[in-house]
Amino acid sequence: MPVEVTIQGDALKALQRKLKAIDRKDLRRELNKGLRDGAKPLVQDAKDAARDDLPRRGGLADRVASRPTTVSVTQGGIKIRVKGVDAKSADKGVLRHPVYGNRNTWVLQRIPTGYFTNRMRREAPKVRPDLIKAMDRIAEKIASA
Repeated sequence: MPVEVTIQGDALKALQRKLKAIDRKDLRRELNKGLRDGAKPLVQDAKDAARDDLPRRGGLADRVASRPTTVSVTQGGIKIRVKGVDAKSADKGVLRHPVYGNRNTWVLQRIPTGYFTNRMRREAPKVRPDLIKAMDRIAEKIASA
């Protein structure tokens, strides 16, 4: 399971339900795009968290920072994920990785507990206004229809 954090909100759930009820797929797509675009700065924050908090020796920090990082919209939330990193172990402070890229030899390495989740929670408020703007735009379109 990739490292991931989810930003959730009841207002978003309600808006998504309303869009589904009125069967406006165009507005659902527009909302999802607005939310993904609004949360994009968190992708760089995820990469920065890896470079700042993970061990640099041996290149672990750079390898994790270079992993694909995605933003997706879920029912009632936004999910930021770093592919190829075990979320549960990473949040507990353990990362399993190959020794110097040798896929035949793997080790468990101690890392700061919650390095990713803590950073995402700390940085989420900076994107919240953009997410709210995206939701407000769609809510206005529903109201004027």
